[in-house]
Amino acid sequence: MAQSHPEGPDAGRLRRHDVFPVPVWTIDCAHLAEVLPELVDGVDRSLAAHTVPDVIGSMTRNDLQSLEGAGWDLYRSTVEGVCDAIAQGFSPPWVERRSFTWGIRYDSSDEFEDEEHALHSHARATLTSAMFISVPTVGGGDDSSAGALVLRNPQNHLLRRYGMDTYVHVPPVPLSMVVFPGFLEHFPQRPTIPGAFDVPRTLLVTDVHYY
Repeated sequence: MAQSHPEGPDAGRLRRHDVFPVPVWTIDCAHLAEVLPELVDGVDRSLAAHTVPDVIGSMTRNDLQSLEGAGWDLYRSTVEGVCDAIAQGFSPPWVERRSFTWGIRYDSSDEFEDEEHALHSHARATLTSAMFISVPTVGGGDDSSAGALVLRNPQNHLLRRYGMDTYVHVPPVPLSMVVFPGFLEHFPQRPTIPGAFDVPRTLLVTDVHYY
């Protein structure tokens, strides 16, 4: 796909956070609220058809970018528009883009693992986006009891020797998207909500590759 100007949300709403040697971006995707049921249903249907084995929580295949419907069209244009706005600063300019989307659902705090086992990265992706589409009602918003998305500073091994904070916690706010370089290590924080959730904790994740 050829390079294009950002589509979807106004790129002016994209916020850059220089919290690490590499930046992290966030954007409020409230414009997706009316299609949220379609997105949640798409993840649930995909999980009913197939669940990826041996992963934390319940994960779909990474082919949700192929789902049809107005809601999925709007989601795709949002993610690609946000990432294209970031990629405008790449040098040399990119000439092709590919994206892969999957859903992750957690139904209980028992499905989570500690940082040692959960920490991972998407090293092959240029950019990774993550957006909460459902959050347990006991937590969420500014309350991270539903489990934050935790990003780790790539200089963690150096900075921790000096007692410096090397983590950023992204609270589980519905329809808030965070975008970060694919190589940035991260993990889902174990919620403090005990046992089964009243509402699943579900995210849409998209890896975007620029060439």
